[in-house]
Amino acid sequence: MQGWLLRTLLGLFFSALTMPSAAQSALPELKVHLDYAKRCASAGYTKGLNAALEAIAPARLTVYLDAQSFTEEDRRVWGDAQAAWSRAIGVSFEVVDTPEQAQVSVIGATSLEIRGRSAAGYTFWTRGVDSKHEGVLTGQVFLASHAEGRALSYEARRHAAMHEIGHLLGLDDSRRVGDVMGPLDLTRPALGIGALEVETLRRAREEARELLGPMSNKTS
Repeated sequence: MQGWLLRTLLGLFFSALTMPSAAQSALPELKVHLDYAKRCASAGYTKGLNAALEAIAPARLTVYLDAQSFTEEDRRVWGDAQAAWSRAIGVSFEVVDTPEQAQVSVIGATSLEIRGRSAAGYTFWTRGVDSKHEGVLTGQVFLASHAEGRALSYEARRHAAMHEIGHLLGLDDSRRVGDVMGPLDLTRPALGIGALEVETLRRAREEARELLGPMSNKTS
């Protein structure tokens, strides 16, 4: 079966209060890959199904924290964000020693500006199934320590890190202030991942994994 490699070029996280969707939703690309997974399941193509599941619902992500730009506090911020997502949906993270070992590289910056606007973070990612029918989920995350001319609090930076991990896992932006996937209110950052955000990802991941059941007696 044909593989699908969908490249999402840029996920932005601004401290401004404008975002594209009012309610929490998964990224549209997840449906593309879920549809591909369903076609693989119908055709009995185990390899393609497993590859799609790696893109939709990875059990583990390997992460490299840039040694030159990341401080010890940056590491604690990222560690807290990873732990929050691990508790929420059961995904695990492994911090590795080199970028070559990693699916995701995380880079620190004093400040970030996109299209003339101050940003707390942004992410480039690639999610899909490649020409060899292998699952692909890779990314590069940038996180700022300052935004809008001032230092970000620990809580605001953790919010930014949780937000960017949310994109890697498949969540779209939310318009609602207070959501992890929503815009960052510098005075009241989100302290945890919301129930709707968790349910949106769990539903997508469970729907994908349920396809493995009918495949248990088939071969690739």
